[in-house]
Amino acid sequence: MHSVLDGERVAELPVTRGASVPLRLAELRTLRYEPKQREWPTVGRDAECDRIVAGLEQIMTLSIAENFNVPVDLNAFPVYAMIIAYPVDLSLIKARLENRFYRRIAAVQYDVRRIEHNARIFNDSRSAIVEYARVVTELCLQYIRYVLLQWVALSFTLSVNYILRES
Repeated sequence: MHSVLDGERVAELPVTRGASVPLRLAELRTLRYEPKQREWPTVGRDAECDRIVAGLEQIMTLSIAENFNVPVDLNAFPVYAMIIAYPVDLSLIKARLENRFYRRIAAVQYDVRRIEHNARIFNDSRSAIVEYARVVTELCLQYIRYVLLQWVALSFTLSVNYILRES
């Protein structure tokens, strides 16, 4: 039997009317996106996603990150949804990394930058939350950028930079 839409032979028909036919493993493989070498560091997408998730988990434990760990509470800030077109938080980025949502490392970086961007749009630019968003964003971007960077070295460097900026 041929499909009406594409003229290809249909291997199997659903048992009941309106039901579907499960995808075969070979069919599923053809639909899955396979990243190109230049889209992720040399360690590959899976290893890099896992590394960034581990870094995000560390960053999420910091007190300055607590406002960015979960989505903004729309009950507390109902106007947020009308002002911010693309809300992003660390738990969303982490879940997307765990589920291999991102096709390129640049997309992860884009989402991370949105945290600071959204904070600047919604809050007074001189507020503490905007400064925290800047530090959290920079911390995340530095961790993503430097594949071999250790968490301890990064957190120390950013702590020193943050303290110096405060003086």
